[in-house]
Amino acid sequence: MNNPAKHIDDTLLTKFLLGEATFAEQEAVAEWIESSEENQAYFESFAALWQNSTSDETKRANPDAAWEKMEKQIHTPTYKVLLPYIGAIAAILIIAFFIFVPEKYNTTTFTAKSISQKQILPDGTEVILSNNSQLDYFFNTKTETRTAKLKGKAFFHVKRDTTQKFIVETLYGNVEVLGTQFNVDVVKNDGVYVNVLSGIVELAKENVSSLVLRKGESGFIPASEKPISGITQKPAEFFNINQTLIFNNIPLKEVFLNLEHCYSTQINIDKQVNANSLFTSQFKNNSIDEILNVITQTYGLKFNELNNEYYITLESEN
Repeated sequence: MNNPAKHIDDTLLTKFLLGEATFAEQEAVAEWIESSEENQAYFESFAALWQNSTSDETKRANPDAAWEKMEKQIHTPTYKVLLPYIGAIAAILIIAFFIFVPEKYNTTTFTAKSISQKQILPDGTEVILSNNSQLDYFFNTKTETRTAKLKGKAFFHVKRDTTQKFIVETLYGNVEVLGTQFNVDVVKNDGVYVNVLSGIVELAKENVSSLVLRKGESGFIPASEKPISGITQKPAEFFNINQTLIFNNIPLKEVFLNLEHCYSTQINIDKQVNANSLFTSQFKNNSIDEILNVITQTYGLKFNELNNEYYITLESEN
């Protein structure tokens, strides 16, 4: 395979998959994978090719084992080195310390009542907590895992750390990431909706299924025992984050509904207008007038504004 990256070659990727790379090499590979979708796609195809290159399961590369070995290299307890040189009593005391050390500490609770709130978690992760939502954050010292227990809806911009997992726990399933931007919406008696703005996340539900999501993708963890599934991302899902609207073959009536929601207005469509016409375009930092101007010119329509309400009619109407 021809590796598109100059500083990450196939030899290093092989060492990474086999769990033989040094910590510095593993961190370099992780940063390289996350730096672009092209690198991510190349790594996945390389790993798949390597995984299927031999029928001997014991010789196959194991990415999970690679990460596990890296964690062991970083967090190997010092008492393993000291044991041969200290007495039995001291050894027992050291072992007892590691057995009974608390698994989590510094639990921090964030609550948003009537309005959304922006919070910075202890690890540097940025969270926008929607109204009527709660998040409990703690760090598990034994598993090196950052955990955020969520009730309600929140947008996450996770602080990247290749040595520590970040998991969002909900009543119906979990979302695991390394470093990315996404939102999680826990709907009681329905399930969990996850939308990815950038990076990669994995949705998981014990004994049911899992699903990997990438930039622009969305998924649903049902409250029932049904499998996790992919869903279509809403055009205005991240409008309050980046002022971006993405329409991909969306009927005009849905386009106008999205605009009403984002710009807090009302759009009235004349019955002669074909509201089922499909529209494709992307807008960033545009006013509603600029967007409506593009839509109406595309379909031979016109719009008028009166008292913060918009009226869409055919161009030929007086």
